[in-house]
Amino acid sequence: MGKNKISMKMGPGFYDFIENLGANRVKVGSEKRTLSLCVLPEVVVKYFKTNNDRYLELCKMEYKNGTK
Repeated sequence: MGKNKISMKMGPGFYDFIENLGANRVKVGSEKRTLSLCVLPEVVVKYFKTNNDRYLELCKMEYKNGTK
């Protein structure tokens, strides 16, 4: 990796989501052990980069709901 991490504040909902993502990746066999909380958001980014339709769906949902 080698890149410096950037600190950010996150709400409890996102924190819980990322923690659960790590645990569930172990349960389904994607990982042998939970990835660090710094790496897991990158998994989400990678998913949306490879699934552009899902990303656009998310963007449209947020726009439709009036949140930005």
